[in-house]
Amino acid sequence: MPPEPPWDDPLAPALALMLAIPALPGHLRQARAGAHPLHTTLEFGSIHTVGSPFASVATRPYGRLPPSAGVALLDTAARLFGTRLAAIQDPAASVDPAAAGPVTHPARHGQSQMRIDGVEVACIFLPHGGVWTALAYLPADAIPSAPGWPGALVTVAARSIPFPDINLGHVTDLEPFRSPAKDHRTSALMPPPPPAPLNEIEELILAAVRESPITGRGPVEARNWIIGLQARWLAANQTLVRFGRQPAASAARTLLELLDQMKTLASAVSWWQEAGPDAVAESTRHAVFGSDVASLQAQRLWVATHADPAVRTQWLDAWERWYRLRRRRAR
Repeated sequence: MPPEPPWDDPLAPALALMLAIPALPGHLRQARAGAHPLHTTLEFGSIHTVGSPFASVATRPYGRLPPSAGVALLDTAARLFGTRLAAIQDPAASVDPAAAGPVTHPARHGQSQMRIDGVEVACIFLPHGGVWTALAYLPADAIPSAPGWPGALVTVAARSIPFPDINLGHVTDLEPFRSPAKDHRTSALMPPPPPAPLNEIEELILAAVRESPITGRGPVEARNWIIGLQARWLAANQTLVRFGRQPAASAARTLLELLDQMKTLASAVSWWQEAGPDAVAESTRHAVFGSDVASLQAQRLWVATHADPAVRTQWLDAWERWYRLRRRRAR
């Protein structure tokens, strides 16, 4: 039986741009989430058909981009694209894999404009014969970035497509690009797929926080409570094993960590009844997928409290900031 494909966080935003014009069949080459910032590469046309139109569009979160860093990143992108072309013996290749050193020269970089949804965006541009690469930095208000990142970096590498002819567009659903039989031009704006069934984990955590311990229960009630808790634990553990790609023992430790943090948080804040389920949902996503959630700082500080209990004050402050930001967004 072939291995089950890795699961990405289904609630993570589709941080991606696509080639809207010219219209070419597209597919997903890379989508990384979890411990790494979401990094998506969509490709259009076939790179293996020498001389045919082809474009690769990579989108990823990025910090502030000094001009010198942009040139270096563009050089790297051009070098990698040239290596791929050389591997298929495309005459348009700009790189000899056996050659050492950079294959581009800063003097050849130029400023240009890249069209995204019809809007002109400043970029740096590097042509080389029939191929070219371009790089643009987009602030978060231009394309939604991952939490904690001020913007996104978009890199386009193309062959046999005139640079003025391209137009990029936003992607809200990557699923059509995973299935080449579907037409991305008609389905790229479909709503995202439903979230993975993490209910078992969230229900376990909320029940453990909400329900009183065994003390004070009658024998039958206590027995039923224990049986119910065991069933919830087993379901949550199996979910974490499947979606988090963790062995059963590691999944059990992750659940204990998650439960410990949420019970501590519930006893320390005044807003648990209002926002506790959201805190559990975010913390579950982070525990299962390693997602860069809005409460990421609090998640990291909780781990640090094991080595230094004094960090717990910073951890609680981080959760309070998360709650205030949540309230402002809800207005």
